[in-house]
Amino acid sequence: MVNGWSTEKMIKVNKENLDGDALLQAVHWVFPQAYYSIYACLQAYLKAKGAPHETHASVRKEFAKFAEQGKYPDLISFLAKVERYSIVFENIKDYGKGSSISLDIDDEESVESMICSFLRATRKYFLDEMREKRNFTTKSGNKKERLSEEERKDVSSSVGPTSLIDLIYRKRIKSNYDEIDTFHSDDIDAMGIHKSLRKITSCLNFVHEVYVASIMRYNWLHGVYTSHPLEYGRLDKRMDFIEDIF
Repeated sequence: MVNGWSTEKMIKVNKENLDGDALLQAVHWVFPQAYYSIYACLQAYLKAKGAPHETHASVRKEFAKFAEQGKYPDLISFLAKVERYSIVFENIKDYGKGSSISLDIDDEESVESMICSFLRATRKYFLDEMREKRNFTTKSGNKKERLSEEERKDVSSSVGPTSLIDLIYRKRIKSNYDEIDTFHSDDIDAMGIHKSLRKITSCLNFVHEVYVASIMRYNWLHGVYTSHPLEYGRLDKRMDFIEDIF
């Protein structure tokens, strides 16, 4: 929990203390910070359940499973499923307005379509990655150029549903390794990105904190919290809410 909280606080610190070019330069770090904060608090819940996971892929699968089970708020429980040529969405609808050029953040259909666009691209990314790992070959031993429908379904099953945490994980990869220049464009709303990721991180960490408290009890969670004072107002409020719940 402490690792998740301290990483979450860094998002807050950057948003409140950086501006202009400094805030823009920090954008490519906010995706890894958001991901690792959510990952750490989710791992805390899994460990409290007695079922820790060793890999990022398995933890992301658990997140998707919890989304399917309704353990997260509906607004962030959207999923993409099935093989790459038949991708379907759950808890969200693609209205065909997924162009970043025409995105209207005040238009719900436009926003949902953009999220679907991100989900689709992210799912294809992980399906392609899994296909490479599986290394399908022909009878003669050559690498397959095209997979059968059954093989594509097998790859899809191995990947599992694609969820919000997969979107953040993929952006974490892009910001760390692949396309860092993308995050330094003058067209990027650096403050908006920080605010949005902070809200997402706070929401998901709160959910995991509640689940941890339901297993370990509130006094245990509060003891961890008071043993590592972070001077983080949003976390203080979450602890008050959790105390009210229990």
